[in-house]
Amino acid sequence: ISWTLELLLERGGLAQDQQKKLEDAYKSNRSLVNLVADLLVLSKIGKISIKEEEMDLVSEIESIIGRMRAAYPAVSFYFEKESFPLLLRTNKSLAMQVFFNLITNAAEYSDNKAGTVSIALRGESDGYLFSVENNGLTILPEDQPKIFSGFFRAANAVERKERGTGLGLFIVKMIGDHFGWRISFQSPGTGGDGAIFYV
Repeated sequence: ISWTLELLLERGGLAQDQQKKLEDAYKSNRSLVNLVADLLVLSKIGKISIKEEEMDLVSEIESIIGRMRAAYPAVSFYFEKESFPLLLRTNKSLAMQVFFNLITNAAEYSDNKAGTVSIALRGESDGYLFSVENNGLTILPEDQPKIFSGFFRAANAVERKERGTGLGLFIVKMIGDHFGWRISFQSPGTGGDGAIFYV
């Protein structure tokens, strides 16, 4: 369906109302695709048979940032990292979903005119600490207790991005809990901008 709609939109020659209907159909279809993808990720969590492999977190996060720079050319990305590999043995696809979701959220909800996303990854005595911070939407005090709830989307996030599954941060928390990772965030709530998430 996506491919057919893309083809029709690329061909052009449509009346304005036809173009609008096709664009709406395409956006709705992408939302459904994203929902199915999120639900598939959720279905994997807790499965005993999930394969583990060793990976370097530094290079994997650099790869995600490269994709984000292409997808969000107006946003400036900064990555503060160790000068040596940070190896982790876990299920790669689930682990990368955590970092991908957090970095994507930071980019999508950064400042409209001069968006910045600052990412840090460092080794500590008891593990690794990852953080991602943006300069965009704050998380309002009334929304903060619900931020990791399934299908929840804050009102100011809906204003910025009309369509979304409301599962991104829920998936982050579910995977984090499954791995025994600590997931948290800070946001000024009022009188400030942005948010910072920690893993």
